[in-house]
Amino acid sequence: MATPLTLTPSAYALLVLHAARHPHSAVVGILVGDAATSTVNHVVPIAHHWTTLAPAQDIAVDLTAAHVTSQGKYQLLGIYEAPAIASVEEPSAAAVRLAIKASAGQASSSKSSSSSSSSSAASHIIVLQGSKLLQGDSTESTSHGLIPYTLPASAAPTSRPKKTGGDAAGSGIVVQGAGKTLQTVKGMVRGTTGEAGAWKRLRDFDDHLEDTAADWLDNAALVKSIAAAGVAVA
Repeated sequence: MATPLTLTPSAYALLVLHAARHPHSAVVGILVGDAATSTVNHVVPIAHHWTTLAPAQDIAVDLTAAHVTSQGKYQLLGIYEAPAIASVEEPSAAAVRLAIKASAGQASSSKSSSSSSSSSAASHIIVLQGSKLLQGDSTESTSHGLIPYTLPASAAPTSRPKKTGGDAAGSGIVVQGAGKTLQTVKGMVRGTTGEAGAWKRLRDFDDHLEDTAADWLDNAALVKSIAAAGVAVA
């Protein structure tokens, strides 16, 4: 049985805040972490506007792969998508294509990392189901609103991703401190925490295309605010 994908609190917070930053648009981003342990330590937001513009997304993946390789710590693990329609549970065709591109980026970065030389180029896709996040203020660990899928190595563009863990709620994915992190993130968005408004500083590659000074690869300032709000940062 495959090892469940694990998200750190800060990675989960950034993913949810990217969706919250653009509530009326689909958003996509890249999962970055340790392939050997299937742990997502960071996410890199890519798009909220040009979500189906292949050239722009390809450039974003290539730049992210180069950035991650230069740090020599993690690899590209796949992508996440928050559909514009909150009830949608399956990844779009554009998300599948991007995941395959990220898989190629993972394979490339693995060649430059001795610690990951044996890692697979299989790719993960996480779909954020917004409707789940809107159902009250549950702090249950399985109420994270994430649906995990996987694509095998060398998948074709027409490949159908497989839902990880079947249909059981919360299976196939682990979010560390999910309940507490989600409540903290909601507090930031609602303006009830000391870091209220900080989430609006989140930037993705679309923002970078409009302002080249925008920090979309690390979102360092926002990560610091997330930590100050009480979310554990890896």
